[in-house]
Amino acid sequence: MEAFKKNIHTYKEYLLINDGNRYEIIDGNLFLLASPSEIHQRVLGNLYLILGNYFKYKTCSVYFAPFDVLLGDENIDEVKNVVQPDIFIVCDKSKLSSGKYLKGAPDFVCEILSPSTSTVDFVYKKYLYEKYGVKEYWIVSPEEKKITIFKNTNGKFDQGIVYDDNGLSKPVLLNLLQIDINEVFR
Repeated sequence: MEAFKKNIHTYKEYLLINDGNRYEIIDGNLFLLASPSEIHQRVLGNLYLILGNYFKYKTCSVYFAPFDVLLGDENIDEVKNVVQPDIFIVCDKSKLSSGKYLKGAPDFVCEILSPSTSTVDFVYKKYLYEKYGVKEYWIVSPEEKKITIFKNTNGKFDQGIVYDDNGLSKPVLLNLLQIDINEVFR
C-alpha cells in the first residue's frame, strides 16, 4: 500500500472524496485501501464473531471497517490521521458521540495483513496506535496463521508475542478471554 498522490491531507478534505474507493490518511498522506481478499474477510468474520459474542453484554463494543477512526488532538477538520482498522474495540462511548466516526484511540485494534499492507500495519499504523494510546494491537497474518499481539505499557508497545495455530492467545484487554487460534483461521 503506497501513498496515493492527491491533495488530501486532512479529515475535512478526506470527506470531499466521492469516487467509490476507501482511503486512510497517515500523517497527512492519503493511502488507497485495496479490496480485501476472501481469506481476509473470512478471518475478519471469525474474529468479529468471537469478539462480538464475548462483548455482547459488556460495556465495551466491537466495530469493524469501514468506520473512520480519527487520531489526533486537532480540530476535527484538521485531523491528519484517519484510519479504518479491520476490527476495534471501544470502551469509552464518549469517543463515538458524533455517530459518524471515533475521535480518539480505540482500546483495542486488530489489523489483518495482506501482501500490500504489511509495512503500513507493522510500521506506520503500529507507530500511530502506540502514539495515541491504543492498549492492545493485534496484527493477524492469514497466510502464516499467526497473530502478533503488542501490549501498550507506559505509552510504548512491548516486543510483541506471536501466537500460531499451536496456542491460545491471552490478550491483556480481553484478559478473561482465551482465543483458540485455529478458530480464527478456520
